[in-house]
Amino acid sequence: MIIRGCGGELLAGKATVSMQSGVPELQSVVEGQDEIVLTAPDGGFVAGKNYYALMFPVSLPEGLSITLTHSGGVPDSKFVDPFGGQSALLCDCGKLDSPGP
Repeated sequence: MIIRGCGGELLAGKATVSMQSGVPELQSVVEGQDEIVLTAPDGGFVAGKNYYALMFPVSLPEGLSITLTHSGGVPDSKFVDPFGGQSALLCDCGKLDSPGP
């Protein structure tokens, strides 16, 4: 499974994130990646189980694409979220508490 921002946004890698009024804000990216690859565990992805990927807190104005492939690397299907990651497929975690002293 490959997750990409349709506008080429950097989604993962090494970065600095700060908390602004309880909301994470991306400050800088040192080693960014424009895609996240989820590799199935032995036996493949199982229907009904949850799988997670962590992304930078970025805006995706052109949407998000998720491409599914089987062995051999040929894409089987592609989902494009035109709502910039705000569909029911993704979770907005809301405000986060910053760590205490």
